[in-house]
Amino acid sequence: MKAFDMVDWGFLLETFATFHFPPRVIIWIKACLTTPKFSISFNGELAGFFSGKRGLRRGHPMSPYLFVITMEVLSKILAKRIADSPSFKFHWKCDKIKLSHLCFADDLIMLFHGSLTSAQVLKAALDEFSLLSGLIANHAKSNIFTLGIPIISTKLCLRDCSPLVDKVSNRLSSWLNRDLSYAGRLQLIVSVLSSLQVFWGSYLCLPIKILKIIEQKFRSFLWKGVEGDSKGAKISWFDICLLKKEGGLGIKDLSSRNKALMIWHLWILIYGTNNLWSSWIKAYHLKCSNLWEAKAPYTCSWNWRKLLHLRPIVRPLIQYFIGNGSSTSLWFDNWHPDGPLRLKWSLRVVYDSGLPINAAVNAIVLGDSWRWPAAMSIDFVEI
Repeated sequence: MKAFDMVDWGFLLETFATFHFPPRVIIWIKACLTTPKFSISFNGELAGFFSGKRGLRRGHPMSPYLFVITMEVLSKILAKRIADSPSFKFHWKCDKIKLSHLCFADDLIMLFHGSLTSAQVLKAALDEFSLLSGLIANHAKSNIFTLGIPIISTKLCLRDCSPLVDKVSNRLSSWLNRDLSYAGRLQLIVSVLSSLQVFWGSYLCLPIKILKIIEQKFRSFLWKGVEGDSKGAKISWFDICLLKKEGGLGIKDLSSRNKALMIWHLWILIYGTNNLWSSWIKAYHLKCSNLWEAKAPYTCSWNWRKLLHLRPIVRPLIQYFIGNGSSTSLWFDNWHPDGPLRLKWSLRVVYDSGLPINAAVNAIVLGDSWRWPAAMSIDFVEI
């Protein structure tokens, strides 16, 4: 039975009161939960109406939010059980940020050290939550399915990306027998085929070979209306991918789009967005180092190494407004007219300044004036 269908209404309403929801809002939500009536179609005819007793209606825009509030209770129970159990051990890659579980819609992933005592703590938390909410874990259906992308730490190969290539080929095969004009094929490439790569490109640095294979399929479909034959192209693909105002057809270059999508992850790390992924990266990859100085150890994933290779593209494009200077790095951010100070001066100059390597700009500001320390290096006087 689906998780949405098992939520106990009394538990949900008590949760709202515990979280200090306004009484009027609780009354409105209660009306949405309890007033609908249902009918059964029996031999093509509706047989009576009856009221529900529990569960959240699927398709209702409010149901996902109500379920998230329900799962928040589980998070509180887990946190309490773990705090009260000295024998509980986190997963070795989750200990620094104290990550014990992940919730996604009605799916739950629990992360812990593979010891009996840790498993017993989580089992006790699940049993307590089941008694309160009516939700029961399905032990017969506890498999993990990936969301359409390979979860590997090594370099992606053609075999790993074959689902993406097959998806493009399958979509093309459904159009090959149709009499489409150049304009029609162009529109399908721009609006449909190019979007197939967006999901993969948002999370993985795709190999150039894979992107070339997909682009070759685009070219052959655009010029010939078939798959696998790109001969007879009248204009270079580089010109095709230019903007329309530059004389191109507006097709997005797959390699550039992949880089742009992955740079978004760097933006999250640079601007200090406090989400779960950035917290994990800072704890296990960056540690105490700055993003611009971070090295890629041989033990890190191939995707993280490729992400760090995009830093030279991002750095010249970033501008900083200092404000109070608390969120701007003194040595690594591009706030000074000479650019990042760490690129101009060596670590010796940084050491002679008497300021730590992770210092912010506010360390040299006092009120409306600068407060530079007494220079112990001739080079530092130039700053």
